[in-house]
Order: sequence, then structure tokens, then C-alpha cells
Amino acid sequence: MLQFEQEIQEYNKLHNTYACVLSCGMPFYQIIASEISRIQKQHEHSLILLINCEKRARAIEMHANFKIVQLTSDLMTQRRANTYFTGGVLCTSIRTLAIDLLSLRLSPTLINGIFIILSRQLLDVGTYLPMIFDTYLRGNKDVYR
Repeated sequence: MLQFEQEIQEYNKLHNTYACVLSCGMPFYQIIASEISRIQKQHEHSLILLINCEKRARAIEMHANFKIVQLTSDLMTQRRANTYFTGGVLCTSIRTLAIDLLSLRLSPTLINGIFIILSRQLLDVGTYLPMIFDTYLRGNKDVYR
């Protein structure tokens, strides 16, 4: 196991939650699959979001025993809200997640884990990333356990 993988796992165990940004170049398929499995074992009902990984969802599924549901912005808003409430492992875009958090279709308290996968070029001030993490951390007090 790589050093950064150990650090991620230790952080997750300590805080009993998961919020992480991973670069596409890292071996993240196995990391995400194992961490999602860990979260699902800890919570009877869980909502885990995979952001910006539409093209990589199948590769992640190959390393795990769960199905990833794709949520696209063209789905009706009520259907997206119902899907969030139902839970599971959902894949959506960073923009759709930002809109649903701001419009209160998704409560941060429902989220057990967020995995955001970005290339280094997208990690800039122009993304919705700071707003998403701020909303998640402020709205989900369990993160600070």
C-alpha cells in the first residue's frame, strides 16, 4: 500500500467520513472501491457521491461489489432528489451537485462520502469545488467526529 493510501485510510477512520479529491493519474479505482465498501459497511443507509467520473465509473465498479448510478443534469429535478434520498453510489457532474446543494434538493446531512476526481488543470478557483466542500462541511456535523 502506498503512503498516501495509508494516510487517506487513517483520516477516514479517524473522522468516520470521506471527502477527497484524487488526481486522475493516481491508482484511484482500487482506493475508491475499498473506501466505498468500508462506508457501506458502517452505514445501513448510505449516500456516496462520485463527482466528475462518468467515464471512469465502470472501471471503479470492476474493483467492487456495488453498482454506480449515473445522475445527469437532464433528469427531472424531483427524480434526482428522490435518487439522493434513496441513497447508493451515485455519479454526477460537479455542476449538477453544486446546483442541487444550492437549491436544497440535496441535504449535506445525507452524504456519507464524496469522491471528486479531477485532472490537475481543473483544480483552480473557477470550479465549484470550494463551494461544494464548504456546504458539505458546514451542513454535515458528523464530519468533525
